[in-house]
Amino acid sequence: MRNPLIAKPEGSNFRVTKDLKIEFLSITIPSRKASSSRCIPRRGCSVYANDFKLDKFPVLGSEPNWKRLSELGKLGVKGAIIDTLYSNKPVKTPSERVAKEMLRDVLIGTTTHGRAIILTTFASHIARLKTVVDFAKQLERKPVFLGRSLAKYLRAARSVGLGEFAQDSLVLTYKSQVERFLKKLRDPTPYLFIVTGHQGEPKAMLSRLAHEGQFPFRYGDMVHLLVRGHPDPDEHQEPQDPRERSRGKTCRLFTDIHVSGHASKEDHRELLEILRRAMSSLRTERPGSQEDSSIWPGKWATRQPRSIFSHQESEARFRNRMARRSASARS
Repeated sequence: MRNPLIAKPEGSNFRVTKDLKIEFLSITIPSRKASSSRCIPRRGCSVYANDFKLDKFPVLGSEPNWKRLSELGKLGVKGAIIDTLYSNKPVKTPSERVAKEMLRDVLIGTTTHGRAIILTTFASHIARLKTVVDFAKQLERKPVFLGRSLAKYLRAARSVGLGEFAQDSLVLTYKSQVERFLKKLRDPTPYLFIVTGHQGEPKAMLSRLAHEGQFPFRYGDMVHLLVRGHPDPDEHQEPQDPRERSRGKTCRLFTDIHVSGHASKEDHRELLEILRRAMSSLRTERPGSQEDSSIWPGKWATRQPRSIFSHQESEARFRNRMARRSASARS
């Protein structure tokens, strides 16, 4: 039996019990419109902010609700659960606007005439997909989304009023649709193709285009990876990696056109100063390290974060999963 889904707008409240109320505050996350939560039990206020960044210049949606966060800090926050995946990185996570300018530099700032363009990124990264569509229009190319994952997230974006940017795009959901379109394709230059597969997944669209000969690759065609360059090269030495296959087809490969969607150390410091209380972490790369504890102010410095699931464990599980997938694909 499924529980009912209840949609609540930003800034609204939801009464869970007579002793517990939740307030939804706007926060920046590139994959969708999201909120951090403020739980208000009888004994005080707590803040839940998982998978977030502090972006004052978002490409999609609104910036964080600074005014309300400041009010909560003055009222007093008993504690918080926050995403500390990159809390050991002594930087501020760049705005998504920075990634947009990086993409502008390689798309508008390089010669694309007569060349096919394929871009790959997270299917859930709606802000990045909007940027791609905007530049496709500048290049006078029709955006073509290939695959079910992208189609699913575009439908979800439309359902919440964030998918209007893709109205004039071509979305090919199923394998048969993709194969029919590519079989008839003689000249790919009027299009800009958006696919999944930046992590080298054997069954993702980029892998299929590179391995199965579905796409008419030519000398000088351009493949853009709108993500950080992972998995690491050590993890994909075999020819299963579509990036290496693309190079083998004499394509130009542009990588690391990306900024993170997670808050870094200086973002955590800023949030701490606004909320003025100690934090409890949900994820951290280096639990208990000096880098983690250095941002805890004053008497709260002894309350270091304790991770539930470390980043290193996550990476190890990811490598094992990808190795199993590659072995399965070869067999």
